[in-house]
Amino acid sequence: MNPRHLILALVVSLFTGACGKKSDPLPEPFGNATASEVAFKAGTGLTLPPEIRTAIGLKTAPSDDRVVVGTLRVNAPVLKAGPPTLVNVTLTAAETAGLAAQPLAGARLMSHQPHGPAPDSPVDLVFALDDRPDAKPGDFLALSLTLTAAPPGATIPRSALLRSASGTFVYVVNGGAYLRTAVVPGAESATHIAIADGLYAGDEVVTHPVEQLWLMELHLTLGGGHCH
Repeated sequence: MNPRHLILALVVSLFTGACGKKSDPLPEPFGNATASEVAFKAGTGLTLPPEIRTAIGLKTAPSDDRVVVGTLRVNAPVLKAGPPTLVNVTLTAAETAGLAAQPLAGARLMSHQPHGPAPDSPVDLVFALDDRPDAKPGDFLALSLTLTAAPPGATIPRSALLRSASGTFVYVVNGGAYLRTAVVPGAESATHIAIADGLYAGDEVVTHPVEQLWLMELHLTLGGGHCH
């Protein structure tokens, strides 16, 4: 059976089961596992029987402290026509902390205005550009900023990060469970993302399939199922 069909079958079973009631057996190859054996407990996370972990291809990996050099693409509004042209870039404090010594080729950082101490607080930056003489106020310029995150910050594979309407998370291995944990991302490369807050180097995180775990958790907590 296609892995997507397996996950859909599991979610349907979770959705139709009522909290605390025995669910029907899941289709092969889930073996003898039932949806009621998939459980969620606040502060502990999701618990999955071995058959389901195997069926959905669950994978984990330890976060590490490698240096991430990445590019952040932004659309910056023009504040003042040049030369030099002044543009505004708004980043989080975590992203600003990861700015390289020369984050934007051909530009100078003119001002830096933080709006709070938290890693996800916004920071307004003003850059002076010498190579955009035709830009005028009201225009938006596509810029690429170079970010660098150095040790000892935690770094995870890109596939481990869950971006949702309610925030940015990773699933951390918590004993025999998988706990959704809020994080603040920093520099991003093609393969890895630095985590500025919410994770320690060495923490084991789920790298696949994080969106399906989130879907299971939603159905267990909002749509019925085995929950505490």
